[in-house]
Amino acid sequence: MASILYGALVSDLAGKVGGQNFQRGLVSPVIRNVSTRRSRLKTTQVAPNYITPRAALAYVSKAWKGIGGVNQANWQSAASSFPRLNKFGVSYTPSAYQLFCEFNIALVLAHHDLVPGAPVTASFVVPTYTFSYNSGTGVFSVVMSAPFTAYPYVTVISAAVYQSNGAILKNGSLKEIAIYQFTSVNTTLNITSQVTNIFGPALVGTTMWFSVKLLFLTTGELSSAQTTSLSF
Repeated sequence: MASILYGALVSDLAGKVGGQNFQRGLVSPVIRNVSTRRSRLKTTQVAPNYITPRAALAYVSKAWKGIGGVNQANWQSAASSFPRLNKFGVSYTPSAYQLFCEFNIALVLAHHDLVPGAPVTASFVVPTYTFSYNSGTGVFSVVMSAPFTAYPYVTVISAAVYQSNGAILKNGSLKEIAIYQFTSVNTTLNITSQVTNIFGPALVGTTMWFSVKLLFLTTGELSSAQTTSLSF
């Protein structure tokens, strides 16, 4: 591990370059060698028809070429309504292709059809989600509290592998386990099978992190994630 001294030409640096990973340390930026060790942790996918993000990207990328020039121009015009932040926290306007892939990959992973037309901004509400575990019955559940959602907004629920108590959420460890249409009538979802089929039964002395996002089915736009954890 080596500290980095920046000069006049470089003001910030993050990400991988070759076999090194540039990171922002608490005191100073650092550079680390990228580990070549393979992870031995394997988890069962959500369902037999699970689509990997890589496969979804290939499918959506190919679809972009077939939506026609008019649609592509409309996506370019709409892009300014969806500013994004890069890894340095700087705002930028995505390209039409980037925005099309971002939204339609979300739809494909949720097993919905592509949307070739340009998007309009969604109006996301911010519901309260409460995750719980009943040690007596072994039941995991999640409850939505007001404000409630309605079609075409659905909730995407993700969970991470069991971790040591006190450990923060590991980046990249969340896996989608359920997509559900919560309403003012359907406020509770039993996610026991989804959790245990992928991660196994609850482990005493560990913590599981959960994440929820709203998916706007009309365009594929996702809301910001809400995260919470359960300790066993």
